Amino acid sequence: MTPLELAREFVTRFTAGQVDRLEELLASDLEFRGPLLCCDDRDGYLSRLRERPPEFAEFRILGEVGDELSAALVWEYSKAATSITIAGHFQIERERIRAIRLVFDTAQLAPA
Repeated sequence: MTPLELAREFVTRFTAGQVDRLEELLASDLEFRGPLLCCDDRDGYLSRLRERPPEFAEFRILGEVGDELSAALVWEYSKAATSITIAGHFQIERERIRAIRLVFDTAQLAPA
């Protein structure tokens, strides 16, 4: 898969709540950084997701760009009464996601 395909597939599986299907996309030494969670390896990241699994959500990609080593996506993430815009940067090594950086306004997580 290309970096853009890997990033899209990550978002698709995450928003479907498919935590166990994320493992095959992620490098074992994954670096994850976001407003609500930081992890320094794949197992730690997946463990945290299993403790608090993502709820099923809808998403719509608003923009994307990629090259042979990375991809950036901006998507609208909607669940229940909440909709937020997320920007994500995905670094790829050896056809796996090596690093993910997410940016979003946590104040938007509270239902309107």
